[in-house]
Amino acid sequence: MSEYKMVEVGTDAKGNSLYHVREMNGGSLVSDKELSESEALALMNGGSKPKSKPTKETSVIENMTKLELEAMMRTHGIELDRRKSKSDLVKEVKTFLEEK
Repeated sequence: MSEYKMVEVGTDAKGNSLYHVREMNGGSLVSDKELSESEALALMNGGSKPKSKPTKETSVIENMTKLELEAMMRTHGIELDRRKSKSDLVKEVKTFLEEK
């Protein structure tokens, strides 16, 4: 299982820090998209969210690529089948996270 770290890469127009998420061992980028702090933390935590109401993390999951979804789920020991549609993969991820 990989460990992740947030690397500050700059700021947005409002002065908020932007981050990349990298693997600790090897330093591979998990996402090359610049993320807000909450998006980076959600990605590192597998997109976990409170069950009571939708949160910003939900949109993070929906905006991830198939490769990003696959990498995130591998941290939970689950392999996704990227031959499936992205919407099916997002449903799988959300179902797993709700049951967690």
